[in-house]
Amino acid sequence: MEELDGYALRELVSAIYVDAPDKSSGKRVQHIHIKYDGLGFIPLNELMKKETA
Repeated sequence: MEELDGYALRELVSAIYVDAPDKSSGKRVQHIHIKYDGLGFIPLNELMKKETA
């Protein structure tokens, strides 16, 4: 699958939670949590890891 369209997102994602923005560090930070259907939560840093052989 090269691209996620609306249909694929509706089938794969069960919920999206957006935290309130936090400016306490001087920078605006806002966390987003995506709950995948059948998988639960997968941390973003796990999704961004590149496979190493």
